[in-house]
Amino acid sequence: MKSKLLIIAICFCISLQAQEKKREYEERINESQMPKEALSILKKIPVAKKRLKHYLENDGSKTSFESKFKFGKNKYSVEFSEEGKLQDIEVEIRKIKSKEVMTVIENHLTANYEHFKIEKIQAQYQKLNSLETKPYQNPDAWELIVATKNKTNKLERFEMTFDTKGEFLNLRIAVRQSYDFLLF
Repeated sequence: MKSKLLIIAICFCISLQAQEKKREYEERINESQMPKEALSILKKIPVAKKRLKHYLENDGSKTSFESKFKFGKNKYSVEFSEEGKLQDIEVEIRKIKSKEVMTVIENHLTANYEHFKIEKIQAQYQKLNSLETKPYQNPDAWELIVATKNKTNKLERFEMTFDTKGEFLNLRIAVRQSYDFLLF
């Protein structure tokens, strides 16, 4: 009996870890507060940056810096470590151009969720030289924000990562930022 309880407890703990929560809080900062190495990397990105804004981001376990800007019709997000090392570049896009990749992703979502809606798609690049001027070509991964509804009508939002072929890599529960700090 004790061994059955131990197995159940271990499985429960593993399932809790598998669904890591994404709780990010951003605070807008000035360019002077950004690491110098991050600013020099930003200058190397081969696109003209409009409306460049910088943020200090905390997700509960780590602190990072993020710069956001717009180029063409796309929104870019460049994340740096506290030391200013490039972590990733994400480009928000309307849809994945490859029908094969999109089919693999939709098949995964259909198999695992009663209903779903893809709210946001980002092409993710880990290296500066892999970024092309056309952001939907040759990313290192795809990151999606997906709203789901199960049989009991419970709504959940997830941040899901898929590889370049559309194969599922991981997910985190996406928690909307509370606006309790607003005073009226």
